[in-house]
Amino acid sequence: MDKYASIAAKGKDWSRETKTVTNARAAYTNGRDIRLYRDGSLFGATVASEECGGIAPTCVGSTTPKAGTKALFAVQCGSARIVTNDPYVFTPAGLYQRPWICDGKNISVRPEWSLLGFFEANACGSLLNGLTYDADFC
Repeated sequence: MDKYASIAAKGKDWSRETKTVTNARAAYTNGRDIRLYRDGSLFGATVASEECGGIAPTCVGSTTPKAGTKALFAVQCGSARIVTNDPYVFTPAGLYQRPWICDGKNISVRPEWSLLGFFEANACGSLLNGLTYDADFC
């Protein structure tokens, strides 16, 4: 197995196989719609024109950031669940952000995040808080 003992020599060879490309921000502004749906204690998402079994969407965002939107996360710490723009919502207060700690929980409890997309502030309100995100919901 290669332990990168000769990485300096290999790197020179590999560097000829790389390509640097810069794309204008406008190249990514279209994106696709993300629709979030809820039913009972679960919620999920569809992308583009997919539907979710006749359920009306709770809120609609995008796969790409746009002016006036922020990343929206489903965050879980133990049994606590929230949908928020703040990925540090369960981090203990203090001088430093410690996103790997769930405030008030045993140190073995670690937060889990799911990036849901980019949504306008309060697009979903608090309608999804407390619900479990299920990637296979729809």
